[in-house]
Amino acid sequence: MPYIKKIALFGGAFDPPHLGHKSILEILSHLDLFDEIWIIPMDQCDYKSLTPIQDRLQMLRLLSLQIPDQDSRKIRVKFFHNEDRKHFSKSIHLIHYLERQFEEKFFLVLGSDQFQKIDQWLQFEKILKREEPLVIIQRKNYTASKDCKHIHLHCSYPISSSKIRSQFKNHQKVSQISPRILQYIQENKLYQN
Repeated sequence: MPYIKKIALFGGAFDPPHLGHKSILEILSHLDLFDEIWIIPMDQCDYKSLTPIQDRLQMLRLLSLQIPDQDSRKIRVKFFHNEDRKHFSKSIHLIHYLERQFEEKFFLVLGSDQFQKIDQWLQFEKILKREEPLVIIQRKNYTASKDCKHIHLHCSYPISSSKIRSQFKNHQKVSQISPRILQYIQENKLYQN
């Protein structure tokens, strides 16, 4: 029987990517459980406007370059469209698409804050019933049930992209992003209003 790769799907807005995301990538890449980690930024969001996808993809590439070499070989920045060239806005649609296109096993990575709201996701029952467990990143002030089916990891990086955007908007010092990403943001005049 041929070997089937195991791939962690780390999705989100990444608006902007920060050191907390880097920490999660390092944790995931250290695990022997996954052959690859795919970072998949969402193109659009139902409840907030996002920085253009091209900028976020470039910042994610810059972030992935900061992971130590032995770990960075597992990391891929990906972006998928359906047949109509529309990005998948719902996790279940992306999972179904990937399972039709690839032979790999896919493990959805999400924060415990998102796991608390998973019952608001489209077809969340199908996500929970999948053979592959969810990978839940425990975040400060958010707890997820210790369901033994799921994989629970800890990342104690207390930062959010929304806080970073607020710091830029209010002209405050921003210290939770890498210098390369900060330079990219400044050169491209992102998050100024």
